Amino acid sequence: MLTGDLVRARVQRGKLRLAMIDPANTEIAELASRLVAVFNLAKGASREETQSAAEAAAQGPVHPAVAKGLIHLLWKRCDTSSPEGPDAAALRAIVFREAARARATGVSPFPRDEILSGIGITMGLDAAGVEAALYSDLPSEEIVREFEPVDSSRLLDDYNLGLVQGALLRSTRVIVTLGRPRPETVRAILRASRFHRLLVASRRPTPGRLELSFDGPANLIEETVKHGMQLACFIPWILCLPKFHLVAEILWGAKRTPCHLELTHASGPGFRAPGPIPGPSTEAMALVSLFAKEAPEWKIEPEMEPVELDDGYWIPDLRLTRESDGSWVWLELITRGRPQSVAAHLRRLARQKKTAWLVAASQALLAEPVPEATGRLIPFKSIPLVEHVIHRAETLLGCSGGPRLPTT
Repeated sequence: MLTGDLVRARVQRGKLRLAMIDPANTEIAELASRLVAVFNLAKGASREETQSAAEAAAQGPVHPAVAKGLIHLLWKRCDTSSPEGPDAAALRAIVFREAARARATGVSPFPRDEILSGIGITMGLDAAGVEAALYSDLPSEEIVREFEPVDSSRLLDDYNLGLVQGALLRSTRVIVTLGRPRPETVRAILRASRFHRLLVASRRPTPGRLELSFDGPANLIEETVKHGMQLACFIPWILCLPKFHLVAEILWGAKRTPCHLELTHASGPGFRAPGPIPGPSTEAMALVSLFAKEAPEWKIEPEMEPVELDDGYWIPDLRLTRESDGSWVWLELITRGRPQSVAAHLRRLARQKKTAWLVAASQALLAEPVPEATGRLIPFKSIPLVEHVIHRAETLLGCSGGPRLPTT
C-alpha cells in the first residue's frame, strides 16, 4: 500500500477525493514500463544505485508524487539484505578505538591508511575494503537479492489500490453495502474478514441488501497499525465485486479533518480479484494444535463457513465437538477491535437462542460488561487456555444439551 505522504487526495465539501490514475494514460504507462525495467535489472545492485536509476527513469511530465508511489510499490516487491562481510558496528568500534589511540600520540600526518590496512590484515581486506565495510549496515548499502516480477499494467492497478488502502488507514468506520449478493460472494467476503481478524457487524437494511460494518484503525486505541494493515489486506475482496457501495469515515491530514470516502463499482478503475484465502487465522490453528495435545477427547476443527442469523451473518473460527456424544459448539476468537464494538457483537450473539456459541476475547476488549453473554466468554491475554475453553463448553453443553452432529 501507499504511505500517507504518497496518497494524493483532497477534501472537497466533506468528501475525500482520491487522485486515481488512468491506466490508459500513455505517459503514465510508459513511466511504469521504465520503472519496471529498472527493477528487473536491480538484482545484485545496492539500494542506493537502484534508487538513483529509478529516479532518473522517473524524469518526465508525470506528477512526481505518482512516480514516487510507483517506486515505493516496486521496492515492496524487493528482498534486500546487507552485503556480506564483517559486522559493520563491531568494525566501526575497532577503527574508532585505533584512531583515538593514534590521535592521542599526536603523530602527524594522521596515519589513516595505515590504521585501515592494519585492521584489514586480520580480516583479509585492504584499506579500501575496510572503509567500504564501515557503513555497510546502512539502508542505502543494502543489496537487492530478489525482485518479484510485475508487469506495468499490474503496477498501475496496485497504485490505485494503494491509494484506497492508504486512505483507509485513517478511517474510523467503514460501511459496505451489497445489493442482492450471491451466497458464494457472502461466503468469500466473510471468510476473508475472519482470516484478517476483522470484527464485522452485518445486517439486512432492506430485503435483498446486506450491510457490513467495520471499525477503522483510527477508532482503536491499541494495535491501530496492525488493524490498519489487516483492513488494507481485506479491502480488495470488496473492491473487486461487480456491485458494491463503500463509505468510509476518515480523519484526514495533520489536522485530522473529518470527511468521508465514497466508492462504488462504477466510481473508478476496476480492481483485480485477490488470490485465494490461505486458511484460518494463525490464532485459530494454534488453538487446534493445543487441543490435539491436551484434550484428545475433544475434536476441534476450523470453521470458516458463515452462519445465517436472524439479522445477518456470523462466521465463527472453530467448531468444538465432544467425542463422547457428538455435541458441539461454535467458538469465535477476537484479538483486535474496539471494546464498544465487541460488546455490541456479544449482545447480538446473545439474541440467538438456538445457536450454541462461545467467544474467546482478549481481556482488553472486554472493558464493557455484557450480562447477556455471561457464561459464554473466555478472556485471555495471549491465547485461550484449553482448560478454560473446555470448562465453558462443558458448562454450556451440559445446560443446553447442545446441537449434535448428524449420524451417518
